[in-house]
Amino acid sequence: MAQSDPKNTKVDLLAVVEVCYAHLTKPLCDEVFQEEREAERERKWTLHAMATFWTEVTLRAPKALTQALQECAQGEGAWPAVQASEAAFFGKSADLRPGFFQTIFERFLESILPEAQPLFVRRFRKLYKRFPEVWVLDGSKLSAIWHRLKALWPVRSVVLPGSLLVLYDWRRGIPRYFRYCGDAARAEVTRALEALSQVPAGTLLVADRLFAVPKFFGAVTRQGAWIVARRNGLVKPRTVERLSRRRHRGGWLEDTLVDVGPEGDEGSQRWRHIRWQKGAKVFEVMTNVLDPRKLSASEAVDLYEERWTIERMFYDLKEVLNLNRIYLSHANGVAQQVYAAALVYTALRVAQGHVARAHRLEPERISVPKFFPRVCAAAASYTAAKITLDAVVELNPHRNLALPNLKDFRFASTALSAILVEKRSERRRKRRFCKARSRWKSFAHIPGTRKMARS
Repeated sequence: MAQSDPKNTKVDLLAVVEVCYAHLTKPLCDEVFQEEREAERERKWTLHAMATFWTEVTLRAPKALTQALQECAQGEGAWPAVQASEAAFFGKSADLRPGFFQTIFERFLESILPEAQPLFVRRFRKLYKRFPEVWVLDGSKLSAIWHRLKALWPVRSVVLPGSLLVLYDWRRGIPRYFRYCGDAARAEVTRALEALSQVPAGTLLVADRLFAVPKFFGAVTRQGAWIVARRNGLVKPRTVERLSRRRHRGGWLEDTLVDVGPEGDEGSQRWRHIRWQKGAKVFEVMTNVLDPRKLSASEAVDLYEERWTIERMFYDLKEVLNLNRIYLSHANGVAQQVYAAALVYTALRVAQGHVARAHRLEPERISVPKFFPRVCAAAASYTAAKITLDAVVELNPHRNLALPNLKDFRFASTALSAILVEKRSERRRKRRFCKARSRWKSFAHIPGTRKMARS
C-alpha cells in the first residue's frame, strides 16, 4: 500500500496519550497495595496517587519536586489532587518499598502487552519463525546522584544510586523484564541468573560478552532457552569440528563446534564458535544453538550487531525521559522514579507501534527523541484545556454550551514529517569520558543510607 505524504499527514497525539493512561488504573494500584503491604497505610498519598505523581514527573520533568507538589496542592494539570504537606509526600516516598512500584510495572506490562505490535526489527522476520521470542539482555548503571543528602557530604567518590537489568523484547520494542537494584556494586551476572526464571522456553537471548561464560550458558540451556553472546576472552574453547568456512561481507566467516570447560569434566559444555574476519578486523560470537539450520552463522553475527537497540532504550530512559536527573537521595525514591520511567517508556513504545502501523511505516523510522516530547507536551496541554472547559461548564449550569473539540486544537496533533528520523551525517561526535566515573561508590554501601536502600 502506498504511503501518504509525511508533510501533510497528521499524527493524533491525544490517542497516544490515551494509551499511556488507560492501563494505570486505581483498581490496579489498590490490588497491588493489598498484596505488597506489610505495615504501610494509605492515608492521603495513596499508592495510585504516588504512581500518578511519578508518571507526571516523568512526562513533565519539573525542575524540582517541590514545584510539582505545589501544583498538586493547587489542583493544577493532571497532578493527583492530594491536599497534604510536602513533608507527608517525602515521608511516604522514603517508606514505600521498591516492591510496590515493581509490581505496578509488572501488572501494567501484563495489561498493555496485548496491544504491543510485533513490528520492530522486521529484517529478522524469518528468524522469528524458528524462535517464538527474541530478547536482548543487558544492564546499565544509573547516572551519578547529587550530594544533597547529609550522609553523602563527606563522600568524595561519585555516588551511583543503583543499576538496571533489562530483558528487552526485540519484536515489540518494549522491556519484558525490568529490575532496579539499589546496590550498583552487585554483580550483573548474578542478577541476570535470577532473571532467567522469567524467560519462556524457546526464547533466543542476545547478550554481551559478560554473559558468555559456562555458568550463565548452562543456566540458559537448563531453562530451555537459547543464547548468542560475544566471545568472552577469559573463556578458552577447544575445537571439536569445523562446520563451515565461507565468504561473508568481504571477509571470511568460520563456524566451529567447540567444548568449553575442564576437559573430561562432566560440566564441560558444547557451543558453537562463530568467527568473522576481514583484514585486521575480527568479530567472534558464541552460541548454544548447535544446529546451523536453526541459526546460521551469518544470522548469529548480524543478530549481535543489532544488539545496540537495548543501548538505545537506556539512552531514551536517561536522556529523553529525564532519568539522568534523580530527584530523591534515597533508594526507595530512586526506585519509584525508575519504574515510573519504565512504565511511561513502555506505553509510548506501544503507541509508537500504533502510529507506525496506522501510517504504514517501519517503527524505527519514528524518532523517539522527537516523538516522546511531543506526546508529553500534548498530555500537559490537553489536561489544562480539559480543566478549563470543565470549569466553564460548571459555571454555566442548565445551559447547552457549544464546546470545542479538543482534538481540533494544534497541540492535539503533529505532522508525521516532524517525528521521522533524519538521516545522520557521516561525522560522528566522540562521547566524552568522565574520569570521575572511574572512582565510584554504590549508594547502598554508604553508612547512614542502608535503611533507605532496602528492597
